Amino acid sequence: MAPLSTPKTLVATGGAKSAVWLQILADVLHIMLVTSQMEEGAAYGAALLATVGGNAYPSLKAVFETLPQAETAIHPVFHSVYSQQFEQFERCIKL
Repeated sequence: MAPLSTPKTLVATGGAKSAVWLQILADVLHIMLVTSQMEEGAAYGAALLATVGGNAYPSLKAVFETLPQAETAIHPVFHSVYSQQFEQFERCIKL
């Protein structure tokens, strides 16, 4: 599986509270995940998108530059292991 084109993804609430789950996601998706200091989730994300749609900010990059610094960055470590297993899975379902 090819890595996603985003260099990092902000995660919050729910599953983002589990270090194990975040590591699995980072490894499988081959992206860096960043936890937020914010406790708000989807509604906050929608509000951030609205600031771009309403021309309060020129881009999401500009919005993210105004946010508090992230608490933790989770880097992909075992992507090759998951990638090998995924390739094996693909071979099995073609049988």
